[in-house]
Amino acid sequence: MDKIGILPNATKDKNLKYTKELVSWLASNFDLKIFVHEEFSKILPTVGYYGDIHEICRLSDFVIVLGGDGTILDKATVCAIYDTPLVGINLGSIGYLTDVDKNDGYLAIQNILNKKYNLQKRMMVETIIAGKKHYALNDICVLKSNNAKLITFDIYINDEYIDTFRADGVIVSTPSGSTAYNLSAGGPIVKPDLDIMVITPICPYKMYSRSLVVSGSDIVKISSNDNVLVSVDGNNTTNTQKHISISKSKYQASIIKTTNLGFYDILRKKFS
Repeated sequence: MDKIGILPNATKDKNLKYTKELVSWLASNFDLKIFVHEEFSKILPTVGYYGDIHEICRLSDFVIVLGGDGTILDKATVCAIYDTPLVGINLGSIGYLTDVDKNDGYLAIQNILNKKYNLQKRMMVETIIAGKKHYALNDICVLKSNNAKLITFDIYINDEYIDTFRADGVIVSTPSGSTAYNLSAGGPIVKPDLDIMVITPICPYKMYSRSLVVSGSDIVKISSNDNVLVSVDGNNTTNTQKHISISKSKYQASIIKTTNLGFYDILRKKFS
């Protein structure tokens, strides 16, 4: 691995202080090609290789994402399209997707370069909105656009009618996303290596409404005549369609892990 992409979150890394230190350390200690986004060319003039996120992911052997889980979600789709592994260095609190915090970032990168790491494949889901395909590592949500009104929607699995709900919305989550919005809405925690989707109504009118776990090979269809928003990994878009179909994507996110900290270890740390 001699080509590394670095994708920092400029909000989390003020003035790119940590990014500059990391680039300097990499350049001084390893014979590497380092790629950064062209928008940072003036701040990081010594790197030598610049491009947009697609070029970075296409050309890199792996990508270092500097930020938190939200930053990883923002970059994961492009990395997945080019089957480029990513490692997350958390610049905040411990995350589910990030590998280590910034104090252990250099050691994590050394371990990767020395091939001391595990590669986790994470399921992604997809949907089509206004003719454009969107991908999510965590979840796709159908949400009310009017804060004062519940929306009514029907849920189908493989075209089989399941039920009609009145709620603030519905979450269709991957296993990776089960610990995010799904968990806050009362959905179950799911091991990230399972091939399933979780459907969780948000604040449903009927008290008996609970999450539904379906196969990763199923197609989930949500139909509503109300004005709704569709959120793909937290990015909202207005939806004018009456039907939204959600299915497993052919792409998978490749997450690099260099520590022995397991899923349940992270859960315990988060809950404590």
